[in-house]
Amino acid sequence: MGDADKYQAILENPAGVAAIDFRFGTDDFRGAQELWRSIIDKHPADIAIIKNGSKMFELSDLAYAILLLESLVSLPDADNEVFERLGHLYRRRFMMKSSFHALERAHSLSESRRNKINLAHVAFDLSLLDRSEYLCTQVVSSPPRDIFQHLGIAMLGRIQLQRGRQAESLIRLDEATMRGTRKFTTEPPDFYLAGELFDRGERVAIESYLSDVLGWTTNRLLVASYLSDLRCGASPRFPRLIHERVLWVQETDLE
Repeated sequence: MGDADKYQAILENPAGVAAIDFRFGTDDFRGAQELWRSIIDKHPADIAIIKNGSKMFELSDLAYAILLLESLVSLPDADNEVFERLGHLYRRRFMMKSSFHALERAHSLSESRRNKINLAHVAFDLSLLDRSEYLCTQVVSSPPRDIFQHLGIAMLGRIQLQRGRQAESLIRLDEATMRGTRKFTTEPPDFYLAGELFDRGERVAIESYLSDVLGWTTNRLLVASYLSDLRCGASPRFPRLIHERVLWVQETDLE
């Protein structure tokens, strides 16, 4: 679909274009943003339009994207996605308490596995370990074997590590390998627990973990690069920053 067709699709149905690929060329990106601004100005209370339009600004104008979503929170039809995405954007600005409250609201509207894991991550960042543990345990203790279960197990390992229980954390790392999983997922596996255990000298356990997740993740090149570093005696550059992403993957079974 060319840029002209994308513009036309936006104009014809701004509330229902979420499935269209809006990666505009550099020359047209600013024009696309201005188009969305004009549409938003005409429909300031249309939740579907505001949600779609705000996605256009999440990378280029984070403050404006937040402002758009904040304009929806008092509306009676504001749904789970509004609060979930707002929580994600707050987190990108390191507004952790605001993120937590937004994700709590999302969780109250939809107790999905994705919502539980997103909220558990922010609770962990705020050192609310009991709350994070409770949410992760709910996900881990119920089927299916999916990416959310994997991330929940890894988070439980990080919580144990925070509590000084490294041996229990290693058990969780082993569980997070999801051995026997055959389907792939587009969401990358957890690297935060691996990075924290690497800092504590657990190279062998981490190599085993990465070797196992290599069998089911589509992020094979990244995992393989970490493995190569380990086997060469180097230090993998595991992510160290606050976990910023909100999970938008489908809740598909990995078994």
